[in-house]
Amino acid sequence: MIIKVTFGGSENDYIYCPDEVDIDIKEGFYNWIDHTDEKHPFIKYDEVEGMYKDYRGDAIVYWLNKHILKENQEKSSLIESFCRKKLKYNLLIEL
Repeated sequence: MIIKVTFGGSENDYIYCPDEVDIDIKEGFYNWIDHTDEKHPFIKYDEVEGMYKDYRGDAIVYWLNKHILKENQEKSSLIESFCRKKLKYNLLIEL
């Protein structure tokens, strides 16, 4: 399936995800990114902001592959990021 991820602007991310994933991807991703103690590249730090989350569709792909599809041979992948094109999709996630 193809997932379109919107971030409130005109540029979207498109993700390929195997069809057998049958979970609430948005809720699962938010639970992970907001409550994990895992070190991952989507938590940043600077002296002004302190710690903050910095992610796009690549973080969803990371989470899907590492936690949901870890036993699957077929993995999720980022098709396009910061995309203004209108591509066909099966699922819309608004973040």
